[in-house]
Amino acid sequence: MTRYQHNCTNAISLQAGELCSYRAVIYHGTNAKTVPSDLVKLLSRGKETVGLIAAKFIKNKTEIQPTHFFLKSEGWINLIPNCQYSHSVENKNCEIVTRENTKYLVSLRDIKIGEEILVDYTEDGDLNQQQAGWKRENDI
Repeated sequence: MTRYQHNCTNAISLQAGELCSYRAVIYHGTNAKTVPSDLVKLLSRGKETVGLIAAKFIKNKTEIQPTHFFLKSEGWINLIPNCQYSHSVENKNCEIVTRENTKYLVSLRDIKIGEEILVDYTEDGDLNQQQAGWKRENDI
């Protein structure tokens, strides 16, 4: 399995106890804070967020959460931490679906509790693509 981990550039991380909704994001450059769906939780190694995992059983074709929204003046805005899923071509269990000015994380199959959320970034040219310096999971 080839899986790459990345953090959204210039990300504003959601801190414990901070509350804000998708409709009331705090905007900063190409990133905005939001609260993840209760279907997922942050996957951390030490103090660093390295992905998302299923917090509950997720049924096939479930819209999990918004991940990005579009502003004419800025382009696609990362919703942090919602966009911090990991990449896998071979083992993807979710995809990004675009409706109007918002991208959503949608499951491609049933996902078990504790399973990492994986998306093939190459299927959506609007998303950050694999870059030099991203770490393979064996390097993390």
